[in-house]
Amino acid sequence: MEANIKQVKVKSNKEDNIEEKNFKVEETIAEQFLQLQNELNNSLRDLDLKTGPVEYIYNPLLYAFDPYEKYIRKYCTSTKELLFIGMNPGPFGMCQTGIPFGDPVCVRNFLQIEGIVNKPEIECPKREIRGFNSSRREQSGKRLWEFFENLCGTSEKFFEKALVLNFCPIAFMNSNGRNVTPAEIKDKELKIENSSNYYSSAFINVKMSQNVEFSQKECLFMDKAFFFAKEDLSVQEVPVGCVFVYNDDIIALGRNTVNETRNATRHAEINCIEDIVEYSKKNNLDYNQVFQETWVYVTVEPCIMCAAALYDLKIKRIVYGCKNDRFGGQTVFDVAGVMTVMSNNL
Repeated sequence: MEANIKQVKVKSNKEDNIEEKNFKVEETIAEQFLQLQNELNNSLRDLDLKTGPVEYIYNPLLYAFDPYEKYIRKYCTSTKELLFIGMNPGPFGMCQTGIPFGDPVCVRNFLQIEGIVNKPEIECPKREIRGFNSSRREQSGKRLWEFFENLCGTSEKFFEKALVLNFCPIAFMNSNGRNVTPAEIKDKELKIENSSNYYSSAFINVKMSQNVEFSQKECLFMDKAFFFAKEDLSVQEVPVGCVFVYNDDIIALGRNTVNETRNATRHAEINCIEDIVEYSKKNNLDYNQVFQETWVYVTVEPCIMCAAALYDLKIKRIVYGCKNDRFGGQTVFDVAGVMTVMSNNL
């Protein structure tokens, strides 16, 4: 994504004459991002969040904005392919440094950032803010940044394609300093979620909008899948459609036929898998090789059963339209991760 261009008016006084000129100024991605973050801060500040178990509220993007701004200006300079999102600040990480998963040692050594950290308006005696002088390690941040350091070598290499953020920038604590998650604040959860959702979507538009475009041909593949999903709906099946693409050609397409066949396994993906086996036989092809070069376009995230089948067949890539919050083979149960561990132990 290119930097935005905005008009700035500047007045100058020359020999008692006021001149007004327009200048074009480039607004970088980092500046767009920081502006959105400030808007989110203002939105959350207007909410009365001290409720239920919450006694203390920390927003490190207010009292530790200096290192956070350095983080954004240093690493948020281009569109990203990967966005890692945490829930909200931890007491020994972002609360201390202002940076997501901001274990002080990792921020100083791997991210190479330090800055001014002040105090929250009301400080919890059991969760003092000591900034980069904090001696406590944030274990989740330590694991995260050490993993990426081992994987990429340098922070610059990691941030070429990725960025790490938090969904909600505020930390909530009870009277004993225990972390309270936004989900525990029942009467305020929706307001927090709505504000954070709105700005998270805006962040993604800034950071990732150019990296999620489909080609015209890929759109046609997904349109075909949706056609079969609509057909499912018309005959009172669970509306899921999919197409299997090999060498840029559709070689199998289908929909759920569970009710029609009274067979709980007749999901769209399973029906297509059987069609590909037949296709391979008719064309004297090794179906194992065909599956390994096949892309799947499906309207809904494959269920655990179908995801396991597709993973076992080594399907090249799966593109789905929306998550499956009830049975998703990634959202609900990490099929690929479990099967990888199992295969490594055999």
